[in-house]
Amino acid sequence: MEQAQREREAPDRGALDLLAEDQHGLFTRAQAVTCGFSNHQIARRIREGDWVMVRRSVLTDRGRPLTPKLRDIAALLVRPDAILGGPSAARWHDIEVPSDTTYLVVDRRHSRPDDLDLYVDKLPPEDICPMGRFRITTVERTIFDCVRVLPDPAAGVLLSVALEQGWTTLSRFGDRVSSFTSRHGAPRLVKLLQGASIDNHVVSKRMASKLLHLAGIWGWKASQPIEDRWGLVCIGDIVFAGSRLVLDLSAGDDPARDDVRHNRLLIEGWTVMRLTWVDLAERPGETVADVRMTLAGLGTHPR
Repeated sequence: MEQAQREREAPDRGALDLLAEDQHGLFTRAQAVTCGFSNHQIARRIREGDWVMVRRSVLTDRGRPLTPKLRDIAALLVRPDAILGGPSAARWHDIEVPSDTTYLVVDRRHSRPDDLDLYVDKLPPEDICPMGRFRITTVERTIFDCVRVLPDPAAGVLLSVALEQGWTTLSRFGDRVSSFTSRHGAPRLVKLLQGASIDNHVVSKRMASKLLHLAGIWGWKASQPIEDRWGLVCIGDIVFAGSRLVLDLSAGDDPARDDVRHNRLLIEGWTVMRLTWVDLAERPGETVADVRMTLAGLGTHPR
């Protein structure tokens, strides 16, 4: 009797549209029922193609493209306690990654649908940011999780791009790797971090060269050999031969070797300025001013 009465009542399509508007055009079967649609009416609309199933119990109107982003939102409607992470979060941060899979971070695992990946993790508040009514991992946490799950070539490229764009730094990424050491996949992350350190050195030289060009500071050459009486000391990253100033952009992977090289340069009358990625990417104006001041102190007055 109750079922028949509900069949005769007109469902509130306007109320359902308001719900869907806040959910990127999606709605759940339960929400449709709340708006007055009976199970029979829902089934008929699905059968006739008016409504399309995006994920289990998540629907949308015919004609809406079923993109990876839409499937991400559908997964959050299935698991509203979850946080969008990894490659899914990257999509919403407009970071290109070679993955269409939906990744959710949850506090505890219940069921796991076949078409998405669940990661059980307790995220600190600083790793989470809002995305409308949903939650998503921050850019920096997203980069870390993507590097964890992507194949090595893609993970290496993404980490290099992230470092160049300032989405993370070697030290901050290294801290995350350190806190991950007791978990599966940690050695792989260490290897990727080491590769990124080398790549980062190359990018640092390119950034330093660009800063000096833009600042109108000349009289230097990149990647120049420096020798003393015992032979080759190093290949200087940025070398002002006339002022005997070298800008050292090395990653510092071997501090003991760096100290020996530094001491040999000092004995030969060289001044060494060690510049980090932070110096180049986050305080370029101050870095250029420091170089000018050092050159002036050495008797060189750059234009």
